[in-house]
Amino acid sequence: MESANWLYIIIGVVVLLIVSIIVKKYNLITKLKRVNCIDLDKLEDKKLSGVGKLYIKALGGEKNIVSIDTCLTRIRVVVKNGELIDEKRILVLGAKKVIRLTQQKAHIVVGLKAEKLARAINEIRNK
Repeated sequence: MESANWLYIIIGVVVLLIVSIIVKKYNLITKLKRVNCIDLDKLEDKKLSGVGKLYIKALGGEKNIVSIDTCLTRIRVVVKNGELIDEKRILVLGAKKVIRLTQQKAHIVVGLKAEKLARAINEIRNK
């Protein structure tokens, strides 16, 4: 009976190795997760204003946004109506993650371009 337990362990390890090799070789996780997304890290700074307009639409429009601030790699957003935030669109626009703190507050993790993107959004809002 004890030899059967070792056999199950060996089979499990072999299966895990085969699956991990296939996932790494064909890059399956990233292909399934991030198809047709904007890569903000590779995007030029002068194109951030165009992306900023798309973020404003994804956040429910200019009238829905109360404030936008940055915190290292995140954009902190306060909105009037949190139901208008389109999280799927925000992820397609290059965000890594959307963290909902409350109904009106959210953090959008975008990476190193967070401050430049937030500045572009605020410039559009102030016009």
